[in-house]
Amino acid sequence: MFSKHDFLKEKVDPKLVRNVRNSRNVYFDKLKQNKSLREERIKELNASKEKALTKKAAEKMSADATKRQRINHKKNLTHSLKRLHEPNFNGGENVNESKRRKVEDKSKSEAVKSFHSELNSKRNVKIKKIIS
Repeated sequence: MFSKHDFLKEKVDPKLVRNVRNSRNVYFDKLKQNKSLREERIKELNASKEKALTKKAAEKMSADATKRQRINHKKNLTHSLKRLHEPNFNGGENVNESKRRKVEDKSKSEAVKSFHSELNSKRNVKIKKIIS
């Protein structure tokens, strides 16, 4: 099979050797970190009487937290719709407002009304001819 002489001739990867030597230390360091984090969480949960909040203060804190969550949620929803938050200005006027003004413009609305009245009168004439 294999002799001792064969094993001595094979090369050893130095990175692998370092990793094997350090793996124990790395593992125990992670265990210590996890243990310290767990202890900190337990300490936070075990609130002392000095840090205990009154009922009103706790309600206020929860109300503030919900308010912050609502604001963040609105920001996230409207993030992609920046044009709703930041109006586009065209010559100092809001573009959306100028579009509304165009629709509400009296001259255009009168022209549209006259056009529709002409169409209705033509239809009425055709209907009268068909009936008579």
